[in-house]
Amino acid sequence: AEAARVKAQEIIDQIKSNLSSAMEAAAKAAEKFRKQATASSEKADAATKVLNEAKAQVTRATQTVSAAKEDLTTASNQVEQVEKKITSQVKEEKKIVQTIASTQKDLQGLVKDFEQSRVEISNMISTYNKARQDADAAAKVAALKAQTAQQSKVIADNALEAYRMVSGNKSVISTQKPATISTFDGGENLQSAASATDISRLKQIADQAVARYKKDKAAAEKAEAEANRLRNVFEKTKATLEAKVEASKKIQKRMRVLQDELAAQRLQLSKAKSVQDDLAQQLRKAQAKVTTVQNTLTIAQVEANKAKVRAEKAELVVSRHKNDKKNADKVATANEEALATAQAAVVDVEKSSNSIDKIVASKVVDTSVKTLPLILTAVAIVVAGFFAALAVMRRRREKPLSPVVETVDEIEFDFDRILAEIRAKAAQPARAAKAPSRTSSATSKKATKKR
Repeated sequence: AEAARVKAQEIIDQIKSNLSSAMEAAAKAAEKFRKQATASSEKADAATKVLNEAKAQVTRATQTVSAAKEDLTTASNQVEQVEKKITSQVKEEKKIVQTIASTQKDLQGLVKDFEQSRVEISNMISTYNKARQDADAAAKVAALKAQTAQQSKVIADNALEAYRMVSGNKSVISTQKPATISTFDGGENLQSAASATDISRLKQIADQAVARYKKDKAAAEKAEAEANRLRNVFEKTKATLEAKVEASKKIQKRMRVLQDELAAQRLQLSKAKSVQDDLAQQLRKAQAKVTTVQNTLTIAQVEANKAKVRAEKAELVVSRHKNDKKNADKVATANEEALATAQAAVVDVEKSSNSIDKIVASKVVDTSVKTLPLILTAVAIVVAGFFAALAVMRRRREKPLSPVVETVDEIEFDFDRILAEIRAKAAQPARAAKAPSRTSSATSKKATKKR
């Protein structure tokens, strides 16, 4: 009995030693994986900060892209508006150029007409001066002819009067009222006193005077008619000259108006070109701004993509570290639970050791000795189950950062059931002694099954 007790105690001490080693390994493993979980948690926190910053960068980059797109739209609209203004200004400038060309053409026509009018007026002035000179000369000749005819008339009248007084001939042609003896004082005595020769001479003189008068009168009338004709010619020439001068004045006035219009149109054209130059400069600036904004947009898009990639990478890192922490916590928890189970097993083994002492000290030593293989087999089963669980844990720990267990239930030990069986069998030695063959056979079968 003492040998059996010693043998059992040795086995139990070995089991306790093995359990102690296993507990120490489980405690170290638990501590190790708790540290790994803490490190993974810290890494996850650091990666989360990086992730948050990356997300903030994504937000800022996205906002920059949106702002750049708005700026690009604004700049493009400005370019479009300036281009429309330039198109309108080009049309306006072409219209002004056409107006200037038309005004220049009209002005050139007026200049040509004015030069022709000047030549005509210059020629007309010569004609006018000649017509005036001819009219003046004809008027002088007519006046002289009229004066001569008047003088001839006076002479003829005097000659006829003298002849009439001497001859008493009433049929003598006179330019005035015929003179008779009855109208002339002393006529009758004068006729008797004159000789025939004197009367004949007076008649001849009277006839000559009358003929000279008629000739001078005809010449005066002819000269007057010529003077009137030349006067009419002069008046017509004068009227024509005055009309041409007036027309030339109108042409000159119209030329001045067109010159003023042309100057105003050229000034308008100059302003239009200046406006077009300003618009061209605005267009260049707007296009440059579009290019700048496009570059900014491209850079912003690139930065946004980079930020998104960084955020995705950071998210993966965070997820990996969180998974590492979760897995390490599971492994640590499994080791802690295994440690607790082992500690409970040690207590149960101690109780089993006490049970052995009771069995050995009892009166039924033979029966107890016979039941010793059953007790040792049960304890061996408990320890074997514990070490099998540890072996499973070690195999799973060989894969770092991978889940050790799916549930904690996988590494639970049914020590309560096994030790309950040990206690039950130790508490009923008499029953086991009455049927040793049956109990031994059942225990052997059960131990074999557990292996």
